[in-house]
Amino acid sequence: MTTTLFTLAIGASALVAALPSQVMLSGVVDTPCVPKAGAIKPADEFCGSNVKCSSSIPTMLRISNGGAGLSGLVGNLSNLFIDSQMKAKNPKRFKIEWIKGDTTESLGYLATGQADVGITYNKAAECQAMHDKVSDRREYGFRDHFYLVGPKANEKNNSFNPAGLMPMPTDGGKPENILQQMQKIVRTGNQGNTPPTRFLSRYDKSATNIKDSELFVSIGQVPWGLAYSKWYHQYTMYPIDALQAAALLQEYTITDRGTWLSTNKSYTDKLTIYNEGGDVNPADPLLNPAFFLTSAQSCDDNKKTANAFLDWVISGEGQKAVANFRKPDSTEWLYTSAPTDPNQLIKNCTVPSI
Repeated sequence: MTTTLFTLAIGASALVAALPSQVMLSGVVDTPCVPKAGAIKPADEFCGSNVKCSSSIPTMLRISNGGAGLSGLVGNLSNLFIDSQMKAKNPKRFKIEWIKGDTTESLGYLATGQADVGITYNKAAECQAMHDKVSDRREYGFRDHFYLVGPKANEKNNSFNPAGLMPMPTDGGKPENILQQMQKIVRTGNQGNTPPTRFLSRYDKSATNIKDSELFVSIGQVPWGLAYSKWYHQYTMYPIDALQAAALLQEYTITDRGTWLSTNKSYTDKLTIYNEGGDVNPADPLLNPAFFLTSAQSCDDNKKTANAFLDWVISGEGQKAVANFRKPDSTEWLYTSAPTDPNQLIKNCTVPSI
């Protein structure tokens, strides 16, 4: 059995220029720090670039997250952080584990101490965790971007785009308003046309599910309420599985850029992007800020590692790692680094969101 010394789940905020590019740990402890609620089997483990993990390498950090773990970003950041720590005097190699969990699950693992860091995507839930002392630190780590995608648009007619949405302009032009698009989905879904309009929701309390729920509520709709709308498809799976299902079933759905670029093209080629979030407007409803939160339940040694990791993520070195992250054999960026002067609407828990 691998000894667990540290637990992580994800969320973030940044003062990049004010922090050193590298923070060194004083050393790896020999006494294990096991979560009282019991360790969760990790989805993956990391011990540094090009280093194979073994049971003899102690676990010092657990990170809980969904989409960025599936895309490979969590593993990339973990390995690079370990590499940076191995530059210290008399370094001792350690292991970081990734626990698969959506935003709600990750915050739950922070509360039980089964994750030391959580990467999450919902300000209200994160700020509640800070207020309840579930977490004692919240940092802006990177920006993901929500996409509204759906059946492949046909240039000649909308026979394969039953809601009649305008595709996302490829020339930098202004996209169709996202709320108007959601209204079209509701209207054509209720009409019961052929082919039918269908919307797939993960319906799992994930940040993506919370986002599509917010969009529906913003137009005065609750399709999940009894009697729930027949066009509203509840599909409680993780991001890539949900996107694949939407492609095969030709349904509209909310996903994110990281998931889109991490999904096999045989699926994404069946879909069209109808809207996507950007970095310019902090109030963009499709911007998906990722914050790194530390658990208040971690033991002292684990807290030191968690804080060192957050210091590194928001440093110049960590932010460069985010911006440079690519999938193998791809030049497409998946995420953007956190803004150096993040808008208080997003960052500050005392400033109400829109």
